[in-house]
Amino acid sequence: MIVVVVAAVASLSVFLTQAQANAQNREAYLTSVQDENLQVAYAQFYPNNPAIQWELDAPTGSPNPSYYVQMIGTSTVLVTQIGTPAVTFTENLVNGLAAADFNRFATGAAAMITTGSPGTIDFSGTGWTVNPATWTNVTVTVRNLNTAASGIYQIKVNDNWMSHWREVGQNGQTILGIGTPTSPALEVPAKSSITLNLTLSSFAIAKDDPLTVTILSSAGNFFSATYSPPVPVAKASTSTENYQVTLRDIVSFDASQSFNKPGAWSITHRP
Repeated sequence: MIVVVVAAVASLSVFLTQAQANAQNREAYLTSVQDENLQVAYAQFYPNNPAIQWELDAPTGSPNPSYYVQMIGTSTVLVTQIGTPAVTFTENLVNGLAAADFNRFATGAAAMITTGSPGTIDFSGTGWTVNPATWTNVTVTVRNLNTAASGIYQIKVNDNWMSHWREVGQNGQTILGIGTPTSPALEVPAKSSITLNLTLSSFAIAKDDPLTVTILSSAGNFFSATYSPPVPVAKASTSTENYQVTLRDIVSFDASQSFNKPGAWSITHRP
């Protein structure tokens, strides 16, 4: 009888000790989840040339490449092959046998491009479609503001979950295939940061559209940063000047009230 009682007390002691340890571990885990604090602190978008506002897109499945378009003259543009930035051509704008100008670029317009030195972009032809320029990549820096290490489990850009992402080393080189939704969480050390490169070319996100980067941490928390283009505020006014022999109306254009929402492409953090 005494042996049975001693065994029961020993078993109860072990159970209570284990239960207390489990409770402490659970409390520590909940505290770490609540205290987790990741921040998308910086983003660099590509192509980052503000003069690139249009692109010529080949049909889906076509062997022909697509091109970014940059105006360098009234009827002359520089085209850069998307995905191969080193491949560029100078193109003259034409409409059949007549010269054309940059005003021909409009969403959905058809054109045919012939590369050369110089080549032509012919708006009387077909094969490519004019669309607003889109982002191909974004490099983001994720900062861990907590005193405990955290992890990146998945990444979403707007409504698109990324199939992979690449870590950027301190030398600026990328490490291919560092993260996928099925790979172990990418660790972000305490009070430190890591830089990631995300490929956006398959999402067709226009350069003038808002873009939200969302981080799903290994603890199940979501951290987001939204980037928006500047808000233009343009005004036109007319004043009359007296030239003694005649009056002349002078038109003035003012965009000095244009603004960025807070940030550089504006940025808002939503933990």
